[in-house]
Parts: sequence; C-alpha cells; structure tokens
Amino acid sequence: MYFITAVGRNYNIAIRTTAGLGGKLAIFSSRLESCNGPLEPVSCDIDIAYYYEDISPASGYGSITLFSGSSQVSEEPTGVQLTTLYISSLTGSGCTAYNVIYDCPGPLPVTTTTTTTSTTSTTTTVAPASYSDPIIKHDQYSSSLGAITVSVWENVGSGGATYKQFKTTAGTATPGGSGTGTFLGLTGSLIEETGIIPTLYGDFINLYNTSFSYAVVFRVEAPTLGYTISNVQAANSVNGFNISGGSDFFGTFIRPYLFKQGSDPYGPKISISSSPKWHLGVLTFDKTETSNNCTKFYINLSSVSTFNEVPSPSTFFTTDTYSYVLGTTQNPIKLAAAIFWQNIVLTPGQIQSLYNEYNSRYTLG
Repeated sequence: MYFITAVGRNYNIAIRTTAGLGGKLAIFSSRLESCNGPLEPVSCDIDIAYYYEDISPASGYGSITLFSGSSQVSEEPTGVQLTTLYISSLTGSGCTAYNVIYDCPGPLPVTTTTTTTSTTSTTTTVAPASYSDPIIKHDQYSSSLGAITVSVWENVGSGGATYKQFKTTAGTATPGGSGTGTFLGLTGSLIEETGIIPTLYGDFINLYNTSFSYAVVFRVEAPTLGYTISNVQAANSVNGFNISGGSDFFGTFIRPYLFKQGSDPYGPKISISSSPKWHLGVLTFDKTETSNNCTKFYINLSSVSTFNEVPSPSTFFTTDTYSYVLGTTQNPIKLAAAIFWQNIVLTPGQIQSLYNEYNSRYTLG
C-alpha cells in the first residue's frame, strides 16, 4: 500500500469517524491531508473526545486515544447500533509533525442503491482494512514506470520477475503524469495478418480451482468508443475474463465479464460517465460461492453482482496457462495500476482501502 511519510515538512492530519460491525464500534482512523486518503500511522498520541447516539435510544460522550505508531482505534460505546457519531475535540500530545489536526465529520456510512436500465449497483462505505501483497502489481508510482523505456513494465508484486509485461512493436506505451499521479499512456494497434495485437502481454497463472481478485486503475480518453482495459484468456481454449467498454443505445458503459467456450459472456453492462475520468475497477471471483454469487465487480465502490449464473465456479476456468493482456484497441487509455491476488477474495473493507489509496492520487470517478 502507498503511504505518505511525515518528514521534512508540517502536515495536516484528519481523523475520520466511521462505524463498524453493524454500527456497534466507533472507529477513528488517521489520514494525512485528506478525509479519503490512505490510512497513515500518527507520530504522536492523539486524544479524541466524541459524542454518540444509538437506536436504544441512548446517547453520551466518550474518549479514546490514538497512540503513536497506530492508524486506527475503536471501541464499543453502547453495543447497540450507532446512529450519530462525531468528534467533539481533538488534542495532540507532542504532535510536532502536524500543524493542524481536524475532524472529518459524519454522517455515519450509509448504503444507497441506484437502478439503471442494465443493472443495479450499490455504493457502501465501510471501515478500511489492510490487504495482503498481490502476486502481480504494475503500479506507476512503485518504480515500475521508468522501465517502459526499455520495453518492459516491471512487476512489483510478490510474484517477482515472473509477471513482467513486455511492449510489442505494434503499439505505444508512454509515461505521463507526475509525482504520485504518474500513469502509462497506452495505445494498441491493428495489423492485418493477425488482427488485434496487444500493446502489453505477459505470462499469467493457472486459474483452475482458484479464487482471485483483480483490480485496475484506468482512464479512457474516449469512453464512447470501444475499448479493452484487460483481457485474460486461456491459450488453448476460449475461456477467461475481460474488462472492456464502449457505448450503446442506453449510453456509455464498462463491462466486466467471464467467458467460456460455447457460452454467452457472463457479465453486466454498467453505466459510467461519457467524460474521461479515472476509475477503479475490482473483479472478485470466489470458487467456493454459489453459481449466482461467485463473481462481483466494483466500480469506484459501487458493487455489481448481477452476473449471469456461472456454472461450477471451482472448475469454470481450465487447467490451461492463461495470457494476460492490457489494452487491445486504438482508443487511447491511461493505466495507473493493474493488480492481481491469487486465492484471495477482497473484502469490502479492503476494496475501500484500495479506493482511498488511488482516489487520493487520481480523484476517481
């Protein structure tokens, strides 16, 4: 995860209030300079006084300390369900690294549902949670950007050099942005002999009988035109998953889907803005779940679970080796990160952390 180091200058620190475990826990998390930024351990003790109400009804005041070296603290003030929670005062003890400490006020997280012509999406704010190291991570800020000049995008995940991405001669890959907001400008190419040639390609892993999570941070310069962000496909059969998009009669959309030889694609169309914007897309696949609940997709925290029923999730993917492609069209796209976790299904809290991390760098959606 990306962290800001509080050295060499004064910083503002925000303490954000959320409720966890059905509203029983009062949770206070620390973030530098942004209420939606990544979790950041504080370098001093911060005393937090707060006021709460719950459905009993009951109300009262409490206090808790976020100790130096920590990024989150919680307690159960009543054990029922919180309806109101706000910080009444913050006091830092020896906080020389911060010139201002301020509260990110409520209300508590709520769930909203928006229905479109194609699917139903639910946006939920939850308490952030840490996530484990992915096998594959191509992140422009994680020292993998400069290598593009020698036609390879280094993997900074735990899989090491195994999952480098190599640029073909049939497309362009150009560094862009600055600071923590760097990205890779990507344009694919068409050649007559073999059809669509990917700009980046690389060896993938066996997906047979495996759960996984996949995340990509991207921006499409012309969302109304057809595009493909990612494509994972078995070498010897038409089987895999894809994240692509374009527009139709109902408007501009992104479409994540699974596909299998001889079957229709399994996946919804999700309405997005027709203006170029940064997005975080997260696809999770749980082999232990039922056929109608094994696949979920999140676009900027809006979750979509209306995938077609996926037959036999544990064996839906074959034992073939899968190829991993980023970008296959001439519609220019920008990539900030592409991340893959094997045998891990990200929780809503972990996806919230991903969103916080990349929203602080690219302003998503």
